[in-house]
Amino acid sequence: MNFDQLGIAAPILRAVDEKGYTIPTPIQEQGIPLALSGKDILGIAQTGTGKTAAFAIPIIQHIMEMREREAPKEQAHAAEAPTEPEATPGEASPQKERRGRNHSKSEPKRAIKALILTPTRELAMQIDECFTSYGKYSSLRHCVIFGGVKQQPQTDKLGRGVDILVATPGRLLDLMGQKFVDLSNLTHFV
Repeated sequence: MNFDQLGIAAPILRAVDEKGYTIPTPIQEQGIPLALSGKDILGIAQTGTGKTAAFAIPIIQHIMEMREREAPKEQAHAAEAPTEPEATPGEASPQKERRGRNHSKSEPKRAIKALILTPTRELAMQIDECFTSYGKYSSLRHCVIFGGVKQQPQTDKLGRGVDILVATPGRLLDLMGQKFVDLSNLTHFV
């Protein structure tokens, strides 16, 4: 069996192919189709057998599909929103300056849909790198949070909105207590 036989979306397959993956490991071959079908899975496999891909690929695909379904609603909402007054020539729009380069009035802040909880910062960073690799051709945003470092860069990224959060328990609880993390829209938990 090859990865292209598992029902994985084309953007993810492209990223997986670029990683050099051709044949799924047993945990991937058994887990990915079940997870893609919406089933909960519990898997046990040796280190280095691709467990992260077995859960990350389906999560990325599910959230991509959710965002595609939500896009028409967001576009309709944006069309109903009042427009900003135009700036005079040579003058920047104050609204655009406050929102920043990547934020538009038409795109609401993304809510966290997936939480991957992991015991160590090293594993958290490794899992986040996998989401970067497998999701590189998606428009999904992800963030990793862990203790032992200043929280400001992490809270800045959370403030811009993320779809997928990889976290260690201590920093997660801390940032939830400070209201930087809201898990009320969670659909996936690892």
